[in-house]
Amino acid sequence: MKKIAAALCVVPLFLSLNLISVSADPSAENSVNEITALEQEILDFADQCREEENVSGSGTADFSKAYRIYADMDLFAGESLSREEYKEMEASAPVVWVVPVYYENDTCFVEVSKGLPLSQDLENTLTEEEKQEIRSREGKWTAAAP
Repeated sequence: MKKIAAALCVVPLFLSLNLISVSADPSAENSVNEITALEQEILDFADQCREEENVSGSGTADFSKAYRIYADMDLFAGESLSREEYKEMEASAPVVWVVPVYYENDTCFVEVSKGLPLSQDLENTLTEEEKQEIRSREGKWTAAAP
């Protein structure tokens, strides 16, 4: 029983230390600068979503509380993962930023991501205009979803 209690205390501590090292990644500074440059697009996107819900007012983006999400990282695929393997996986994973936009009585979270290449699976289902829109956003940060 003592081993279980000790594990329950140590595991959250280990995870919090690991998350701190990820969030302190200096390579994130470039993308933070790119994200903050999109402030007006983020605010417009959040305002547009609120208009759809018949709520008015303008918000304030708080980039100090924005956080990154690494997509497509299967951390539990193998038995163990070395730090080097983790860093390699992290470097190749798509990143999504989540930026909170605060309103008087509400908060909206806007996802900001880099556009991915047009999927071959979608080639036959999209119009030329939709395909061109996807191609124009490829590799560029853009507000994607609330």
